[in-house]
Amino acid sequence: MVKIRARKTIHGNALWFILIAIFLLAGLTMLITRTSQQTEETGDVERYTITATEIMRYSAGLTSMADTLRLRECSVRQLSFEVTPTDGYQNSFSPTDESCHMFKASGTGGTRISKFGGTDYTVLYNALVNIEATNSGQTDLVMLIEDIPRDLCLAINKVAGVGGSIIPSDAGAAVGVTSTPFTGTYLPTGTNITNEPSASALANHKTGCVQFVGRSILVFYSVIVGR
Repeated sequence: MVKIRARKTIHGNALWFILIAIFLLAGLTMLITRTSQQTEETGDVERYTITATEIMRYSAGLTSMADTLRLRECSVRQLSFEVTPTDGYQNSFSPTDESCHMFKASGTGGTRISKFGGTDYTVLYNALVNIEATNSGQTDLVMLIEDIPRDLCLAINKVAGVGGSIIPSDAGAAVGVTSTPFTGTYLPTGTNITNEPSASALANHKTGCVQFVGRSILVFYSVIVGR
């Protein structure tokens, strides 16, 4: 009788230890899963921050190149983004020796880039919009990138010092505002893409990311030449 009770006790203890092991294993699995998710989220944030910095460094380089050409007495109308004769950026105001070309050796010899963080984007340079931060009322020469992912848009604004978890929006942004390449023409007035109350966070920023409500897209903007 004693042996039977002892055997039952041993079996009971073994079952108890097995149950404890199962609970511990389940808890460990949940912890590993949660940690993995947090690591992935952290990795995504870092990746978007790196890409945002890459985009903003490139746009700042464009501003520097434009300043260099202007010091060489290129007017703001003569600046050219042309790379090939068929890319839509042919500027009849630019000197034929290409000395005012941003991306030609005779100018500043820059490289026109559309891939950031390993992704190709639609990048445009035009002078159809006015950025509130320039306080000019006239159109500015800007770099625009269409269809920015939401997390990248937030990262851009954070790096630019805008911050917040809500993307500024502008319902007045015109359809087609990002579809016309710069060929030397400015407008006396243009679409202001950062002057609505919903975009007030961008009012003092020459670089940022805004939602074009009329087109339901997120757009990066950066002033190359403010007028």
